[in-house]
Amino acid sequence: MVYATGDMHGDYALFSQKKFKNIKDGDTLIVCGDFGFIWRGDSKEKKILDKLGRKKYKILFVDGTHENFDLISRYPVVSFAGGKAHKIRDNIYHLMRGQVFVIEGEKFFTMGGGESPDIDMRVEHDTWSRAEIPTPDEMREGAENLERYKYKVDYIITHEPAQKIKNFLRLKDNEPLTVSGLNAYLQELSSNCDYKRWFFGSLHEDKFVSSSQIALFQKGLELKLDIEEILSKVDHTLLSQTATWDEIRQICDDGIKYGCASVCIPASYVRQAAEYVGGKIPVCTVIGFPNGYSTTAAKCFEAEDAVKNGAEEIDMVINIGALRDRKYDYVLDEINAVKKSCGGKLLKVIIETCLLTDEEKIKMCEIVSESEADFIKTSTGFSKAGATKEDVALFAKHVANGTSIK
Repeated sequence: MVYATGDMHGDYALFSQKKFKNIKDGDTLIVCGDFGFIWRGDSKEKKILDKLGRKKYKILFVDGTHENFDLISRYPVVSFAGGKAHKIRDNIYHLMRGQVFVIEGEKFFTMGGGESPDIDMRVEHDTWSRAEIPTPDEMREGAENLERYKYKVDYIITHEPAQKIKNFLRLKDNEPLTVSGLNAYLQELSSNCDYKRWFFGSLHEDKFVSSSQIALFQKGLELKLDIEEILSKVDHTLLSQTATWDEIRQICDDGIKYGCASVCIPASYVRQAAEYVGGKIPVCTVIGFPNGYSTTAAKCFEAEDAVKNGAEEIDMVINIGALRDRKYDYVLDEINAVKKSCGGKLLKVIIETCLLTDEEKIKMCEIVSESEADFIKTSTGFSKAGATKEDVALFAKHVANGTSIK
């Protein structure tokens, strides 16, 4: 079995975490950059590498931006699984840039490297190396190797994401854009290469950005760990104000391809999308979105209109102010009114957990459980934070009457 995880930064204690307990003899762990165990080259570090070298599974890594590239380059270059790699120990390999490796019968394209976001604060040959940025030759070799496989691989492993993904995540978090030539190269790769999943680690967060683009950091993910089952519960979503039909159509295509639960899109595209997918995947839209303070009548109209246009699922945002004012009957009555307007279609109730106290979250679990709604849902993705495992655990403890959780 093949597993992937995000940056490790030379922290051996990570290997004692629960996420690594499932890795068995003969399995493979891939680190998406900033492996960090080859940094000082001293005796203490060599002992740690020796300990890792005694593990019964393979440890493979692409380089990130914070690596000692000079030390890595001193290890012998060998042919490994069909591509070039630096052999660190018998079970530890640095997967070089622009290579295609065949691991457990599946093809992996690798392109390490990136550009440090704090490059202006770093000192060359001390905390920064020019080698962090892939060279034109490495990118050219990557394109040539992909061409040999007719631009079709199973997985892509990088440190950096493609340009559009990085732009989306940075803008969403109101962070400045730092897009490099590598991001643009990866964007071309994303557009022209056929692949199942793309894993990257530079953004230090765990997030299914889309059904095929996955950011990894603290979590580990088994590449084949019931991924179809996971995706079958994912509402593949694009609710950006700037979303075009071409982008919505791509969301629909991906949702169908990967067997997602639904595609969640702006209401203005529902009719067109419903006609396009032809029943191959449910179309979902949002009402009272993202703030929830529309009147009940407005939300009901939105729901009726969306269903008339072909929506199979409705996500509504509660009136958060009413909840905080303890107008619990109002909140319950509004949910039931919207459910009635859905005409039997699925209704999910978004409560925006990041704006609520635990007491308010528990109260909403009780209200939604009492209502006619089908799901309680953590967040819109447009407020100051999204879903957390703690909120999901709290939901699981307090929902009742068959209410499901998103």
